[in-house]
Amino acid sequence: MTNHLPRSKQKRPFWVWIISAFFLFSGVMNLSMLWLILTGNVNLPAEELETIRKTSMLWTLGGLLPLANLAGAVSLFMLRKIAFYIFSGMLIAGLANGVVQLFLLDWSLQTISHQGLIQVVVGYFITFAVCIYAYLLKKQNVLW
Repeated sequence: MTNHLPRSKQKRPFWVWIISAFFLFSGVMNLSMLWLILTGNVNLPAEELETIRKTSMLWTLGGLLPLANLAGAVSLFMLRKIAFYIFSGMLIAGLANGVVQLFLLDWSLQTISHQGLIQVVVGYFITFAVCIYAYLLKKQNVLW
């Protein structure tokens, strides 16, 4: 039986503020960049812009991953259990997308810059750490 009594107001943990702000900022910036690329408001040669359009659509799954960033940030800030599932889904979708993109674009480790590869790995590590943190908050009944 569920308890429908109002929950007492609890203070948000420090890391909830940091993680929510980071993913909110990341989602807004990714959506902004995707919008600039898709509208052609980037000063690049046409063939380079077309390549970036294809890869950016794949990397963001057409904007779904940045929207998930926003949804995860808001749900974590609101201390909702769904935050754990959103962040876990983002991690799985991002990893699957990376593998698909590796094959679709015929990339190899020689064509990816070391800096780009490091950024991708760090991004996956951060999302994985956030998943663990959200899971722990869920188990401690901080998320409801």
